[in-house]
Amino acid sequence: MRIFDINQNYYPESNYNALSDTPNSYPPCNQPIVTDDPNYLQGYLNTIIGSYIKVSYLLGTNLFLDKQGILKEVGIDYVILEEPQTGNQIVSDMYSIKFVDVY
Repeated sequence: MRIFDINQNYYPESNYNALSDTPNSYPPCNQPIVTDDPNYLQGYLNTIIGSYIKVSYLLGTNLFLDKQGILKEVGIDYVILEEPQTGNQIVSDMYSIKFVDVY
């Protein structure tokens, strides 16, 4: 019996070792990157960088916390706001965001 990998190479069953004999390359994936696709929150926020926004975070099950500032950067799992009064930057978790108000 022959075992095939994704590149159509075959390995005799007796010599097959999944950890060392298989290549680590995979075919390219055509999925959208969330920071580029405006159908995702990260992609939409990237289109409004430089805008003044208010972000509402849900902490726990019933505590909301609001932060306001100029949107500076958006990553896959974070956003960076700059407070206009102090110039301080706030880095926050993307996954606790529930609402974003854009001004």
